[in-house]
Amino acid sequence: MSPASHPSAFSPAAPEVHVELAADWTQVPAGADLVRFERHGGRAVVTVALRTVGRDVTLDDLLDEMVAGEHAQPDAQVDPTFGLEIDGRAWRACNVSWDTPVVVVHLVTAIDHGPVQQPSPSGSRAARRPAR
Repeated sequence: MSPASHPSAFSPAAPEVHVELAADWTQVPAGADLVRFERHGGRAVVTVALRTVGRDVTLDDLLDEMVAGEHAQPDAQVDPTFGLEIDGRAWRACNVSWDTPVVVVHLVTAIDHGPVQQPSPSGSRAARRPAR
């Protein structure tokens, strides 16, 4: 048998995550995510997750996977993906909205770890306020 361990070259340790949010956000149990924040009783949610994948997986591949379920919604509007830079790190993003008052923003960046990369998918989901 070959020895396997964590952390290792193919299973790096999770990075530290620091998120600055307004005072009315509350950190809640993360479940399968690294961190999770909510406000307004869960009507608005921000999550940060982590995956470990091979070097052949692109950020656009991951973003497509993240929005695949949204495409199935009959009234979903999935905007084209776009790139942005946050604190010197390249991110890919996509906005999704529905006729119902929901808006989702998906973001993903990759942390390079030699033979593998750790994409960090982040997302936010919020209900829009009705027009007055």
